[in-house]
Amino acid sequence: MEWKKELKREIPVGWRIGTINDLGEIVSGGTPSTHNPDYWTTNGIAWITPKDLSKTANKYIRHGENDITDAGLRDSSAQLMPRKSIILSTRAPIGYLAVADCDLCTNQGIKSIIPNKGFGSEFIFYTVLSLIPYIKTFGGGSTFAEISKTEYSSLQVVLPKQDIIDDFTEKITPIAEARRISEIAIEETIQLRDTLLPLLMNGQVNVAG
Repeated sequence: MEWKKELKREIPVGWRIGTINDLGEIVSGGTPSTHNPDYWTTNGIAWITPKDLSKTANKYIRHGENDITDAGLRDSSAQLMPRKSIILSTRAPIGYLAVADCDLCTNQGIKSIIPNKGFGSEFIFYTVLSLIPYIKTFGGGSTFAEISKTEYSSLQVVLPKQDIIDDFTEKITPIAEARRISEIAIEETIQLRDTLLPLLMNGQVNVAG
């Protein structure tokens, strides 16, 4: 172990101090005009907000309450994030974290990390997760707590040697995939329940053999 005065603690020899910006490209979201119905749809490009993140305990997210159209994406500051991007709510409130399980967009209350080569989404997810309590202390703004893209990008992280990151990724990938599949199965079961239960209650269907 060796002492790092920047962190005021020891880290393993050979590890280094980096920033969130080293992990990937940091991208802010955007919102199409809510006054133009051509920008919004029920089955289009997933558009995620902090509210959507607050409503789920899932690690992986595919859709939120609203989708946007191709025109909405084109005519706004929203950007399409590739699958496996790491999305974090950075205002109203700070601290909800998820992995994109499809290509999606977010509003401006979310900052996304598109992973750089050598840093898998799982490594980035757990790195950011470990920083959530610290990230919350950076919230500023007169109306609601918010951490800026500059502040977020410059947060310090401890980066292991590449072989350790690779070993971590190899070991956690099958575990992560099992969780992802389980979350999808649970979502589908809940949707089926919500569809069938009203029909059972009003007698439109029955379970008699």
